[in-house]
Amino acid sequence: MDFVEVETFLAVADTLNLTKAAENLYVSQSTVTHRLKKLEAQLQCELFYRQKGKRTVELSARGEEFLAIAHRWLLLQKEMERLKESESRFLSIASIDSVITTILPDILRELSQKKYGINVSIQTQHTPQVYELVRRREADIGFAATDANIPELLTEPVFRQKYVLIKPCRTPEGRKQIHPSELDPALEIFQPWGYTYMQWHNYWWPPTVAPHISIDSVTALTNFLDDESHWAIVQNSSLKTILSRCSIQVYDLLDPPPDWVCYKVTHRQPNQRALGGMQAFEEILDVFLKSNTLLP
Repeated sequence: MDFVEVETFLAVADTLNLTKAAENLYVSQSTVTHRLKKLEAQLQCELFYRQKGKRTVELSARGEEFLAIAHRWLLLQKEMERLKESESRFLSIASIDSVITTILPDILRELSQKKYGINVSIQTQHTPQVYELVRRREADIGFAATDANIPELLTEPVFRQKYVLIKPCRTPEGRKQIHPSELDPALEIFQPWGYTYMQWHNYWWPPTVAPHISIDSVTALTNFLDDESHWAIVQNSSLKTILSRCSIQVYDLLDPPPDWVCYKVTHRQPNQRALGGMQAFEEILDVFLKSNTLLP
């Protein structure tokens, strides 16, 4: 049993689809099938139920048992690989896209200086996956869009942001104001920003009216800001990234949604090897937040 076989098993267990698992792993479907057969031969049991001609699969009872083992095995394998490397400190971060594109770059530029001696890895994930990666200690620090009551984890609000409305515009003027009642939901480039935001959104625009486009990241949003009739609501800190790619008119919302709050997530018993990196990161984060007046 090796790393790629267990990684392949988890990819299939996550999607229950051989084709999607192959796409996520950047390999062919036949490679995925071969790896699974090899793993099943070593374990002497069937991990998935497959039906001929179908790409979807179901976990067998033994597969359900092996799932928890596979997660633990992968985590231990990663820890062993780290021990083989140099004495440099490591830090793994899992974060939602809007934080990676707006807040983290300045912090990581400071952290990358030689005096810290820290190697950083970053994963872009949705909030549920951020919590799961930190819970499994596959990420040392997470940034999420909502709070969650998970016993093993510590969650704290670290900054808040107001929302603004943007529209593509060739000749933008100074900041303007707009009321939600003036907007056509069928022309929205929609991004869900969390529970409290969705409560506000559904008050003004019933869920029965489909937006023009639904997306899941600020980075993706900039690809669709090409029609001056379209509009989107984003966090104020996202404007720097968007303005570097698009010409937009910015509006302050009258009767706005509650501020968006970002939560920092850590494990109550973090990886010992990451403690130095976590301490350095949090010191830099604290200075950054105070200098940018983003603290809640």
